[in-house]
Amino acid sequence: MALRSGFASGGAVFPGLARRPERGPRWRKASASGSSGCVEVAGSGAAVLVRDSKDVEGPVVVMTRAAFAGLVAGIRGRVG
Repeated sequence: MALRSGFASGGAVFPGLARRPERGPRWRKASASGSSGCVEVAGSGAAVLVRDSKDVEGPVVVMTRAAFAGLVAGIRGRVG
């Protein structure tokens, strides 16, 4: 797979990673997404995968667990 773009907190986008359901990651939808769709995450070894739940065939952001934890902490710190 070719690397398509970078992510500032230590991740990368890999198109097509989600297209292998028979051996792919186990995706979990964000609890805040409800029925409208939002973000899905999956663990994969030392990485966390993130994708748009409405575009499961689209690109996947791959982040280190530390980068993902920092992202979540930053989001939680900004949510009222």
